[in-house]
Amino acid sequence: MKLRRRVRAGRSSASERDETPSGFAAKTALILVAGSTAMVASLGAPLVPAVAREFDVSYAGAQWNLTGPLLVGAVAMPIFGAFGGGRARKPAVLAGLFVITIGSVLTTFSHEFGPFLAGRCLQGFGLALTPLAIAAAREHFEGRRQESLISVLSVATVAGAGIAHPAASLMAAGWGLRSTFLVASVVNGLLLLVTITWFPGSRRRRNGALDLLGVTLMGTGVATCLVGFTSAPRWGWSSWPTLGLLGTGVVAIATWTWRSWSGRGNLVDLRLAWQRGLLEPHAVAFLAALGVFAMVSLATLVTQDPDWGLGESIALAGFLQLPYSITSVIGSRVALATGRRIGMHWVLPVGCGVFALQAFGLAMWHSDLLAIAVCMAIGGIGGGFTLACVPLLIIPHVPQEGTANMLAFSQVLRCVGSSAGSALGITLFVLLGGEGHALVLTAAALGGVWVVTGLLLCLDNKGGGPGPSRQEGTVMPLPSSLAAPGLIP
Repeated sequence: MKLRRRVRAGRSSASERDETPSGFAAKTALILVAGSTAMVASLGAPLVPAVAREFDVSYAGAQWNLTGPLLVGAVAMPIFGAFGGGRARKPAVLAGLFVITIGSVLTTFSHEFGPFLAGRCLQGFGLALTPLAIAAAREHFEGRRQESLISVLSVATVAGAGIAHPAASLMAAGWGLRSTFLVASVVNGLLLLVTITWFPGSRRRRNGALDLLGVTLMGTGVATCLVGFTSAPRWGWSSWPTLGLLGTGVVAIATWTWRSWSGRGNLVDLRLAWQRGLLEPHAVAFLAALGVFAMVSLATLVTQDPDWGLGESIALAGFLQLPYSITSVIGSRVALATGRRIGMHWVLPVGCGVFALQAFGLAMWHSDLLAIAVCMAIGGIGGGFTLACVPLLIIPHVPQEGTANMLAFSQVLRCVGSSAGSALGITLFVLLGGEGHALVLTAAALGGVWVVTGLLLCLDNKGGGPGPSRQEGTVMPLPSSLAAPGLIP
């Protein structure tokens, strides 16, 4: 009888930790949530000309079918992250997928640009679900399985976007614009069923109520900054709308920062995020996203420009994302193996070096499509060494219930960095002359930024490496395969 009671007690405690089996089904659900939602959210990137023709709007207006989802995702990330530490995680994911599905239906059947754009904005909620998937992976998997899964989830957004761009271009060219979003509707419906059945739940309680004022300030700041950055090349950096949006964003973010730093808000623990061990991966997440989107903009320009570039089609330019996506997954696996040998804290400097190689490569070698594809593939390896490893470097320094929250903050930095990089690459290119020599100078400047960043990280590592958080009780143990000198004691 005593033995049976012990067995039942063990089963009960296990069920409190995991409501669903953490096996192949749960792993598949997590990967599908991270990859498929990002794929749907990024569908608009290669379809701007097709959207402009379909709804008879300007290119500037059609560009909002890409900017809108990015904007909504950035604002939704901290909100969803606040629900990622407990039993509300799975309902939040299901709610997000339901909203995305509604958005996909709207984009498929809308005959006016307004409802279509509303549907695209609803699809942007998919960008906010990846931190919740990573938080679930941390809770339900252990050891190398956890390490490997988190690495895959970290690059799933990039891989999903890389698959979506050429697929969307082909479907739009062969069957029309609406066929692309019809497929997205079907995929979202199936993903919703898979998530209901397989996504692992949790019985942990979330600490504290949602900080509504913090969400408002952070959302306003991120939204206005994103709109300002993405619209500045069109409006002008010194125009009143641009300065007004950026000024509003800076004030809102500064207010949110002061409020969070003083302990009046629980949306993100900035004092923890600023400490050594978390500051480095957060900074690299921002710079990596900035560099990736700046290089993508330059590669797209040189591929399509008929005067000084290659004069290729938009559909072919969309395929340039594919080498990046493939090598980013490969790079994430190589980064893990490298981290086990030399220490995970050296992975970020290596990634910076690879990004620098990509930038200098594009500056010197962009005379044919193969050269550009090779440079994009090199950039994918850099992404695998940086963006894929950022969550692995963040997780040991935050408590279990704060995982989704801190990762959502990192995702916001990536989102803002992506927007800034897309605008900065084009702006710098135009300021330097807007032709072939401007491409060389812009790419070389980006390469120089990566060299400086890598050197600073190397100097920091020689000084002892990223240390643990000073906040007592927040450092979580890493799997033995991740433990490395200088990362945790």
